[in-house]
Formats: sequence, structure tokens, C-alpha cells
Amino acid sequence: MPLIPSTGFPLPAIFFVIPIAASTRICGFWSGIIATALAMVIVGSALLQHPLPFNYEDDERLTFMMPHVVGVLSSGVAITWMIDRLRSANQRVQPYIEALAESEERFRQLAENIEERIFWMVDLKLGRFVYASPGFESVWGVSREALYSSSDVWRKSLHPDDRDRVIELTKGMAEKGTALDYRIVRPDGDVRWVRDRGFPVRDGNGRVCRFVGLAEDVTHERLAAEALRASQERYRITTEAASEAILTLDEEGMISFANPAAARMFGFAQALDLIGQHLPELMPTSSTPFRVTCGISGVELIGRRRDGLEFPIEVSCGEYVANGRKLFSAIIRDITERKVEEGKRQQIEETLRRAKETAEAASRAKSAFLANTSHEIRTPLGAVLGFAELLANGDTTEAERERYGEAIRRNGQLLSKVINDILDLSKIEAGRLSLERVPVPLHEVLSELDTLLSLKASEKGLRLIVSTAPDLPERVWTDPLRLRQVLLNVVGNAIKFTERGSVAIRVGIQERQGRREALAFTVSDTGRGITADQARTLFEPFTQADPSTTRKFGGTGLGLALSQRLAEALGGTIELVHSTPDEGSTFRITVDPGPVVTKTGSLHHGPPVKAPKPVPGSTETLAAAPSTPASAIKLHGLRVLVAEDAADNRFLIDRLLKLAGAEVSMAVNGREAVEKAESGTYDVVLMDLQMPEMDGYEATSTLRSHGYLKPILALTAHALKDEKQRCLESGFDGHLSKPIDRLLLLTSLSHYQN
Repeated sequence: MPLIPSTGFPLPAIFFVIPIAASTRICGFWSGIIATALAMVIVGSALLQHPLPFNYEDDERLTFMMPHVVGVLSSGVAITWMIDRLRSANQRVQPYIEALAESEERFRQLAENIEERIFWMVDLKLGRFVYASPGFESVWGVSREALYSSSDVWRKSLHPDDRDRVIELTKGMAEKGTALDYRIVRPDGDVRWVRDRGFPVRDGNGRVCRFVGLAEDVTHERLAAEALRASQERYRITTEAASEAILTLDEEGMISFANPAAARMFGFAQALDLIGQHLPELMPTSSTPFRVTCGISGVELIGRRRDGLEFPIEVSCGEYVANGRKLFSAIIRDITERKVEEGKRQQIEETLRRAKETAEAASRAKSAFLANTSHEIRTPLGAVLGFAELLANGDTTEAERERYGEAIRRNGQLLSKVINDILDLSKIEAGRLSLERVPVPLHEVLSELDTLLSLKASEKGLRLIVSTAPDLPERVWTDPLRLRQVLLNVVGNAIKFTERGSVAIRVGIQERQGRREALAFTVSDTGRGITADQARTLFEPFTQADPSTTRKFGGTGLGLALSQRLAEALGGTIELVHSTPDEGSTFRITVDPGPVVTKTGSLHHGPPVKAPKPVPGSTETLAAAPSTPASAIKLHGLRVLVAEDAADNRFLIDRLLKLAGAEVSMAVNGREAVEKAESGTYDVVLMDLQMPEMDGYEATSTLRSHGYLKPILALTAHALKDEKQRCLESGFDGHLSKPIDRLLLLTSLSHYQN
């Protein structure tokens, strides 16, 4: 072991003594005394164990060694004295040590039994947790022993999103402590929020020797705070997005909160402008205090915008207490559109009510119409059946047979007219009425009208006067059948309801504002007249001006309604110009004349036109044919095949054709008609459309597919325009409607003679 030069003192002893002696300044007074004494013992022992080589006779060396010997001897006495002093000090310090232990025990018991808080301690010298109260295990889900064994247990428990932030903040704990909230992840995956406060503990020299702190589980608090924030955010979004105005007011009606919809509703630039406003400024007409209406939903009031415009509103409100103050929350809706809709709904309800009344009136009118129609049908039908029975009686004279036959013909025509009126009105209301546009000579129409009605007028002692304007066109483009139907109906009514005097018809051109000229027929009579109440329903179907007229004059109540609709279809109308009860009435009929041709041959409108050639079997045939009686038409040599399943119709057609000189062959169904047509030589085929085994459409299609070229005319009870068109498309050459009109039948077939 190396020695101190020139002394022989062991060098290690010196290095051991110096730090121990220095500890008197570091470790305190008593510790310094003990260390010094120990140092003296050690040094003395070293001198005894390693004597220095010297000569006792050498004064210098003796002088050097003597102090060391004396020091060793003195140190033994000092140690004895110091031990006695330590025993005495220990006796005085012992009560404090016991009190400190008792205090530490109380603290331990307190820390061990606090469940809401977790007390923890970290020893910096050891670099780990040295204590954590039992609550640590319930919050972290980790045992305390695991925590004591490694500080990584705490670091690893930190939520990944919070770990860096927490570790960074704990670095400043040595200076002033820290407090922070962070998340931990338990071994079971559950996430907890922890609020942790830590601070440093220093020793007597001011150095930090440990950290202590308190931690608590604030998961429920944080979740509640998050829920509160979410609720507040939802409320904010809801109030900002709401279309209704939302206000918060105090008991005095002063506004403390308003959403954007409230600002828009009451005409303010922003919601903040409403803060501090008083409710009466927004609802000036409210006669009751606002707090009185709270708790009631749907109170209708009047609101006022900032510009003074008033509008209807609906208010629903409730009250609550906040910070000891009673407040009111109101939801306000602008119900302007609803009021408008209510007005519309009331109008609709009123319209429906009127429609109901109209429907009920129409139902009553239909009932009356059915009764009248039944009468109008049964009356001529009864006459037909009765006179037919009389004809069957063999004990009749020639004059009686002619009279009976004329009665049957007259009542049959009347019955046909009633049925035609009903069908025409049905077609018009269904939008299926088809009109023709052909050039019509006006003088022929007026001459025919005078011929047909003058006899009826003279029978009643009336004068029928027909006059025309000087500029009346020679021809007009219109539907001749429908024009005659309208004129016969209106003029016929005038004659029917006039007992004495006259019926006048004036024809001329009428100017119409914004439209081209109209052909006008003005019909005036000196009859019973019409009251104002009767005039309101005059043109409604199934009604008559006076129901009592049915009993006296007859009629179904369809005439004027049908005539007006036909006139409208012809581009005009029918109107009651004036009427005075017991003095007479004036009606005006207008139609669109089309490109009229004047008497000089010039056109008023459009280029010259040429009338189309009439189609055999159509109504134009009669319109274009000369007025020849049916008995004068002869069909000698014409071979006709008739396909008809009804025996009476077969007999009637067979009789009519043979009287005209035609050769007739019969078939009872479509299949037999095809066989006879292909095997025989016929000039024309009359084909009923509805027959058993094979109908007329199929039979005609079959014949055409086999190359049959002879003309085929359809026989049908359907008189609709589309039915006629379907016949032509199926291969028919013409169309004849039932009941059979003798003149039309013979005229149509005469086109195929020779």
C-alpha cells in the first residue's frame, strides 16, 4: 500500500479521513463529531500498525511522532465522552421519534382509507414510486406492487394521445409542481380521465428528494362536462338552424337571448340587435301579460316587424328558473302562409259545399230528367206498340191502316230523336263529338227550316218570319247536320212556348271583338217569357225553366243544354239576349262561318274551296242528294247479301230491299256471310258488326284477306265517329246506322247499281 513521502503514513488513510472530516459540514454537528472521532482512531491505528523507522535518540523524529501518539490517546478519551453524549441525546430525541412514527401511522391510515383520492410518492434517489394508496388499483386496474417494481407501469398507462403532453408537463414539477388532467388506458381497455396534482419535497439543504401528489378519477365529471358541452352545442346549432324565432325573456318582457330566425322574422340585422328589446315592441297588440300566456301552446297574436309591418304569429312558451331568476323561453312561428292556406281551405270548403249543393241539385235534376225521359220514351213507344197491334187486326180499312202506319212512323221518329239527344249530350260531355266542315248553302238551310217548322207554326196560328241581312254570305263552312239540329231545337222551342203572335228569325253577320265575324241567328218570340231565376239554369242539362211545362209541352230538358254545347263546338254559343214574362224572349245563336263565300263568288276569308265527295252510307249522302222520296228509288237487278243475326231486322231489310226491286240473300252470322260471299255473285254486302260465331269485323277482314273486292257496308247501332273510322280501317266501304232509315239505305245502295 503506498505511503506518504518522508513520513511513512499510509496514503489510503489520508483519503479516508479527509471526506469523513469534511462530513462535519455536510451531515451536521453530531455526525461531524462522530466522524472526527472515527478518523482519529483510524489514523492512530495506522500509526501503531505501521511504525515509522526513527531513532528515539533522534530529537527531530521524536518531536514529529509525539503529537501523533498523544492524538491517538486523546481520541480514545474523546470517543468515550461522545458515546455518553449520544446516549443522552438519544434519550431526549426518542419522544420526538415516537411522535413522528405515530404521525406517519396516522397519515398512512388516512391515505389507505381515502377511496376518492389516490396519494402517491416518488423517491428520486430510487427513481420509482415508493407508495400509492389503495385507490390506485381500482382506478388504474393495476396492483401497487407492479407500480413499485417499475415506473414504466405508470408511463405505459397514459393514453397515446396524452402521453407526450403529460411527460413534458411533469418535467416542470421540480420547480413549482403541476396540475393536469389526462387519460389512462386500463388493461381491460377502459379509458379513464384522471386529475393529478403533484409537488416536490425538499431536504434540509433545499434539494428535491421526492415528489408527492394526489390523483382522482374524474371520468364521470369529464363525461358530464362533455355531455353539457354537446348539449350546449346542439342547442346552439338547433337555435341557429331553427326556422322559428326563439327568445329568452325575463318577467318584465326584456329579451336576453334571440336566435337568427328571430332577427329575420322581426326585421333586425342580427340577433344581437334584439337583446335588450322589450316584448311589447314586437307584439304590440297582445292585451295579456306575456307571463300569463306561458304554458299555453299555440297562442295566436299579431307581431310587428322593425319597419312597422304587422303579421300573424303563433307563440308557445314555458318558464324556468336560472340563478334564482324566473325566465321565459318562447318559440314564435310566422303563420302568414298558414293563414293564407286557411283562407284557401275555406274557399275550397266553400267551393266543395257549393259543388255538393250543385251535385245534389244535379242529382235531383237527373231524377227529374229520368222521369221526363221515361215519359218521353214510353209515350211514343206505347203509340208504336198500340198502332202495331191495331194493324195486326184484320178488320181494318185502307184509310185506317194508312193512319196507323203514319202514327207508328211519327212516334218512331220522336223516339229516335229522344235517344239521339241523349247520345249526343253524352258524346259532348265525354269529349268524343266529331264535327264535319263542309260548304253549306245558307239559303237551303233556311228554306228547309221554314219548310219543316212553318206547318207546326201555322197549326198553332203563329206566323214564322225568316229574314236575312243583305251582306249574308252564300255559303259557310260548318257542320250542316249539327247546325240544323241547333236551329230546329231553338226555333222549335220558340214555337212550342208561344201561344199567339209570331216567331221571327233574323240572320246576319255579327262583329266580334278580337275575333273574326260570326254568323248570327236571332230568334224572337211573343211567348210566355222566362224569369231571372229560370234563366240561371236555362242551359244546364236535365233541367227545364218550369217543371210544369213538361206536363203541358213535353220534353226532356236536354234541348237547350245540348244546343248550346253544339253551338260552342261550332265556334259560337247560344245566349238569352232578353226575356220578359208573358211578353216573349230573344235568343241569339252564333257559329263560326269559316271562309265564307259571298253571292258574287268572292271569298271573305281564305282561298276558294271545293266540297268533298260524299261517302256512300254517310250523312253527307243525304245532305248532297236531291229530295227524292224513298218510294221513287229502284234497285232492279242489284244483288245484295245481308248478314244480320236479328230476325226482325232481317225481315225488315229484306222487305225494304225487295220492294225497291233488289235481289236479297240472307246470312245469320259472320261465318255464313263469308261462305256465301265467296261462293255467290253479289254486288254489295250489308254486314252487321255484332253477330255470333264471327262478328262483322272479323268476317270483313277474312274476306279482304282472301282477295274479296266487292263493296261491304257496315250495319251498326253505334253512331260514334270513331266507330265509323274503325269500320273504314277494317275494310268496310261505308257505314249505316240503326235504326234503319229507308231513304238512307236505298240511296246508299243505289251508288252500287250497275
